[in-house]
Amino acid sequence: MMLNKYLFKICIIALYFYIKAYSKEIIIRNKSENFNNIIEVINSNQIDDKLIVRLVDSYYDMSVLNYNIEFSIITDVIIIGNENITTLDYGYDRRGQIRFNYSSNKFETVRLENLRFQHYSTNHEFIQGAQIIYIFSTTNKFRFDMENCIFSDNLYRLIQYDIISTSQSQSYIQSSISNCTFKNNQERLFRIAHNENKINEANDDYNKLIIKMNNCTFINNKSLFYPESSSLYFENCYFNNIEKDSDANTQIVLYYSTKLSKLLSFKNCFFENIKIQSKIPLIDCKGLILE
Repeated sequence: MMLNKYLFKICIIALYFYIKAYSKEIIIRNKSENFNNIIEVINSNQIDDKLIVRLVDSYYDMSVLNYNIEFSIITDVIIIGNENITTLDYGYDRRGQIRFNYSSNKFETVRLENLRFQHYSTNHEFIQGAQIIYIFSTTNKFRFDMENCIFSDNLYRLIQYDIISTSQSQSYIQSSISNCTFKNNQERLFRIAHNENKINEANDDYNKLIIKMNNCTFINNKSLFYPESSSLYFENCYFNNIEKDSDANTQIVLYYSTKLSKLLSFKNCFFENIKIQSKIPLIDCKGLILE
């Protein structure tokens, strides 16, 4: 028994030094040179198996950064706020997007933790392709996760996935969103797009992206999910007060797809105060399996 405990301790110590040896950590503070040059800092420091970026301050002014912030992902990247949530404030200034580009086909992961995105705006202009976060991948072998993040009081769209891949069927989760809150957002929350030339609506097995949302809260949002050829799983999620966004072409308030989507699953989810003022449905999709 004592020998087993001794060996276990050795394994833990060895694992600790392995992680330290094959990962790099960078601390970025608000108004620092690293923050002002965050694109170069992240793109040029992906030299180990993992890059950990710590935003240790409670508040960061996003309006001072470039209109677009674009990262080329070639290794795992984790961006972590402080334990009390780090606020990324766009100040209702006209802003572009944070873009993550995957292309190496090596299952790289981007994970965002303990971050609040607030006051994102385009100054009431309709800008095609604008949103807070844009995930672009030329392969299905990627991962994008969020843990304990908040999106609140934003006036324009939040997140878009854009995938170009010849692989047609997925069996593993590519995006996990856990313990996140979406509150008082005025436009579309999630959009999932694919290369139109690769879409095959006749193929029932076509499944480009699998997203799982666990323990998430959606309060007072508009036009939540616009996927294409994807499966969405919701577990232990709460929905309150859903309405359509300002787009005249919007057809639903919860889930809409113009392409064949595989599955929409709700497990232990709760819907409350769904008093839609518009004469449109909650869900509209061709060939959808609803659980």
